[in-house]
Amino acid sequence: MKILLTCVQPVGGIRTFFRYIYGSSLFANMELTFFTPSKRLKPYLDNNLKLSEGGLRHVFSGGGMKNFILNLRKTLRTSEFDVLHSHGFTALVYTEIARVGFKSRHITTAHDVFTTNQFIGLKGKLKWCLMYWCFKRVNIIHTVTHDATQNLLSYFPDIDKRKIKCIVHGVNTEYFAKELPRNLRSELDVPNETILLGFFGRFMAQKGFRTLVDAVEIVAANYPDLQFKVCTFGWGGFIREDYEYISSKGIEKYFQQLSATDNMAASIKAVDLVVMPSRWEACGLLAMEVLACGIPLLSSSCIGLREVVANTPTMAIKGQAPESYAAQIVYFLQNIDSQKLAFKAYQDIAVSRFAINDVAKEIHQLYLQV
Repeated sequence: MKILLTCVQPVGGIRTFFRYIYGSSLFANMELTFFTPSKRLKPYLDNNLKLSEGGLRHVFSGGGMKNFILNLRKTLRTSEFDVLHSHGFTALVYTEIARVGFKSRHITTAHDVFTTNQFIGLKGKLKWCLMYWCFKRVNIIHTVTHDATQNLLSYFPDIDKRKIKCIVHGVNTEYFAKELPRNLRSELDVPNETILLGFFGRFMAQKGFRTLVDAVEIVAANYPDLQFKVCTFGWGGFIREDYEYISSKGIEKYFQQLSATDNMAASIKAVDLVVMPSRWEACGLLAMEVLACGIPLLSSSCIGLREVVANTPTMAIKGQAPESYAAQIVYFLQNIDSQKLAFKAYQDIAVSRFAINDVAKEIHQLYLQV
């Protein structure tokens, strides 16, 4: 079977999806062609997908919507595919425009959710109409949580519900459970008694990093004797502006920036608490990874994330109030041993609950049924 996978922004959850799903042995004998704007994703896929010889192909469109659509049409003319699978709303739109006149079946995975400010004004209404046209045309809409399904239907209630398939995402829980931690304290040359907090999100408003910064400012002002440091990972986004924001508050000593890593499990296990103050998520994959590691988690209870952390020991906060995060950070710092025991006790449940195997099987079945 030949699958053409389209993606405009292969980062975050989409990149993780590719690794977890197409790294399954179920896809070993399929021919997967990844159609993306640039070569950024190629080394990552080449290293992580173990397909049969000739089973992994890459096509690069070049930047911009026009190049993407025209080169995708060229690819559809010159090669035959059993299924098109777009990843992300932008890829859905570009792929639907490109496949006009072609008979290929199309699945789309919704890796994001809609927010209230997206469809405001004339431009917003036109965007809504374009999205509705795409959803009407596509054969299957794959949502990654029940939250994401309800979000989709709240904005597009007339979509044929029979074409929506909710397959709650998962992660490679065995890897996260078994991987050994890196020695981050040694790398940073900080004392063993310094408690490490980890922020693994991208530097963008959605991930709520400045809420964490404001919370740290409150903790630092009211509990100056508490020894802790927030480790952030990766570059890009608004990192320069966010670290300038930290400097403006005079709390630089509480933050440490580190390079991005493909060994997430080792880095998660190197910290004492992961903080995930997201404003919205389609599916909180990081939360699944952290819980499978048996590491304490402090998160928001936003859409997509609340579904993942429900019925877990996670300290989930409603809203973005820095005071609430500060209070929970202080509580954790003062009760670290009991908190670690609670999350360690939940680890086996997390490994089973969030396992990727059944998810890969269901995606494989989608390809056979579409």
